Amino acid sequence: MKTQIFIFGASTEWGAWDLEKGGWPERLKLFLFKKENSSSDFEADFYNLSISGNTSRDILARFKNELKHRIDKNYKKVLIFAVGTNDASIYKKRSRVPISEFKKNLNGLIKEAKKISLNIYFKGLMGADENRTLPVSWNKDAFYYNKSIIKYDEALREICQENKARYINVGDVIGKNDLYDGLHPNSKGHEKIYKTVKNYLLKNKLI
Repeated sequence: MKTQIFIFGASTEWGAWDLEKGGWPERLKLFLFKKENSSSDFEADFYNLSISGNTSRDILARFKNELKHRIDKNYKKVLIFAVGTNDASIYKKRSRVPISEFKKNLNGLIKEAKKISLNIYFKGLMGADENRTLPVSWNKDAFYYNKSIIKYDEALREICQENKARYINVGDVIGKNDLYDGLHPNSKGHEKIYKTVKNYLLKNKLI
């Protein structure tokens, strides 16, 4: 099996605050390397195309160009999106990306993704520790409310269902003790996300 895996996300997917292995995508990459090393029938190309601070607006704008020179027609493609938390944030007293635009961006992403593969996954949103995110420590103008995160996560689930994209629920496995700064997972949290995503891919025989 030859598989290309592409991950589009923001700071969590970039690896923020996993002080042990550099993030759940990096943990997934290590798993794939080990599997490839032990199996003559498996080959994987892995691309983590995440940028800290990105929203659905940002990922949609760069999606096609990011893939243009990376796609290999001989490989099965898996597209994993992790988007919504930054969209849901309140920045300078306004939603960073209004939910109507968020839904439109998701539909646009799925439309473009389907031109490449039907193996489309969206990682669900995680709750925040509001004791540390109203505002966050690194930006006094940025607020992350659970009420807003839940609203955007529900929209994400709905769009996935409508478009036959797969939704990966990680919110139920991440608690406050798994967060480094109230928003980003710590090493323990990244490990939990990695195992959840890996199990979804294994279950669907994509890795």
